[in-house]
Amino acid sequence: MEVLKLCSENGVKVIRQRAKYIEAERPDGLIVFLDVISEKMPKVEADTLRILNAIRVMGKREDVILAVGMVRGMQIARGYAKRYAPESMANVTRALWAMTGGGAYKKTAKRYKAALTA
Repeated sequence: MEVLKLCSENGVKVIRQRAKYIEAERPDGLIVFLDVISEKMPKVEADTLRILNAIRVMGKREDVILAVGMVRGMQIARGYAKRYAPESMANVTRALWAMTGGGAYKKTAKRYKAALTA
């Protein structure tokens, strides 16, 4: 499982594993909840969660808090869009990907992506 590999390579201690998440403690003491990525997920969702997991494991505390808040907020927005305004799904999905895919943090996102593909 790629999440466990990411944890072991970065000195992150796994506390508990569940079907949808892994609770872990980073070397700096921050407790994070990593998403388990399913093969059945749409690619954009899986890619977003991979980058979010990398940020949770390797990012500064502030980056972790901001990234989780932004992504979870956008996921809620996508849920509302899907239900109440399906025509806006493409825009909401693009905004979500832009946030995690390097839109504002190109250097940091490249570093996280490199770690995921290594």
